[in-house]
Amino acid sequence: QRGSIPGASWIFSLEQLQRAGAFLATHMNGVPLPADHGAPIRLAMPGWYGCTWIKWINEVTLVDASEEPTGQMTEFAGRTHQPSVPDRASAFIPATIDQSAMPIRIEQWEVDGEPTYRVFGILWGGDRPIDELVFGFNAEKVTVPRQNYIHDNNAMWSLWEYEWKPTAPGRYDLRMEVPDPAIRTRRLDSGWYRRTVQIEEL
Repeated sequence: QRGSIPGASWIFSLEQLQRAGAFLATHMNGVPLPADHGAPIRLAMPGWYGCTWIKWINEVTLVDASEEPTGQMTEFAGRTHQPSVPDRASAFIPATIDQSAMPIRIEQWEVDGEPTYRVFGILWGGDRPIDELVFGFNAEKVTVPRQNYIHDNNAMWSLWEYEWKPTAPGRYDLRMEVPDPAIRTRRLDSGWYRRTVQIEEL
């Protein structure tokens, strides 16, 4: 269990810490951590939601599997996709960041005298690169070509783009899917990252 002076704490198994490559940070970008980033010591849990990156650590305690969840774990249970709030911390599923994707910008270009739209977006999260990204415009689904995004690791944001020719003016609901059933996409599937756009000119 990692705890901090304001009372925030989280309980991890040794296997979870090892698998994530967890470490205690004292510096960021070559300089000591500023106070608002958790100085003097902060836990870093790569691939886990920020609520597990405990700031201002002043205590590390060993507990057994019967330990109750901390207030921090209970507070963020919904955001970390716990199906319930178990009465034991060991029953919590890892608060890892699932694979997500979203469109962030649409540009209108003129190509051969006709308007063409380019949709730009980002990929993040997950524990492995994805091989296929599906983009939906209302009822239409298309696969973003693999050469339009570079996703060879999950340590950072990845950019993608898609050239789009709407079939008619109107309002479009933009959404992303990862079709590989082995990749967990709970937050993406819940609709958090859907976007809409109004197209006036074709």
